[in-house]
Amino acid sequence: MEGFGFYKKLRLLSKTGHRELRLVSGARDYRFAADTNIAMLVGAEFSEAYRHFPIVFVPSGEQIIPAALLGLRDSENLFVDREGRWLAGYVPYFFQRYPFLVGEGRRRGGSGQVYIDEAFPGFTTKEIGVRLFDDDGNASPDLSQILNLLDEFFGCMDLTETFTGLLRELDLLVDLAANVALPDGRRITMSGMFVVDENKLLDLDPPNALKLIRSRGMAWVYAHLISLGNLDRLTTLLAERDA
Repeated sequence: MEGFGFYKKLRLLSKTGHRELRLVSGARDYRFAADTNIAMLVGAEFSEAYRHFPIVFVPSGEQIIPAALLGLRDSENLFVDREGRWLAGYVPYFFQRYPFLVGEGRRRGGSGQVYIDEAFPGFTTKEIGVRLFDDDGNASPDLSQILNLLDEFFGCMDLTETFTGLLRELDLLVDLAANVALPDGRRITMSGMFVVDENKLLDLDPPNALKLIRSRGMAWVYAHLISLGNLDRLTTLLAERDA
């Protein structure tokens, strides 16, 4: 899975070094995400993401994580156009949080550090936009709201890891073997991803099926399975881009 390559100048957010920094609001430019063809998801996003993207499972270190598939070729996001507009009705939080990023310590309930991409063009020291810190060096209301959203996202990750761990425990994941045919006759072979095997799901014994339901995982599984129909949408978007 592609990581955080779109963070170009990652720096620790500091009330001394960034006291005068402001964030300019307005229409979002997603060109920073144009080369990222897969985006991590948390389970709470499935109810929106399944309407727009195929949801797959990909390796991340020793874990398997859910992700939105955004393109059929490496380094190509079919949901970002040349002007930086996002072309779907939902933006994965993987991109929504940019230009902010939090450390693992914060996720675990500690006082983990927060980072920003200083190369983000929406940052300025001019008298426009909203401040990140007030005159006393405290987080401004706008920054506090951003930090709360970051914490909410990371709060969902533990539940998501429990879900994917259960999928592995129940041996429900299989390799995605997809050979996508484009209208011009070209074919794209996809590999390195996993999907839930629907036959294995249907064969679950009642105790394990109940375990999946009680973990909230059953609804997420069916959102994932329905989302795979969006592979056809990716094919259409790719054909339109290459036309």
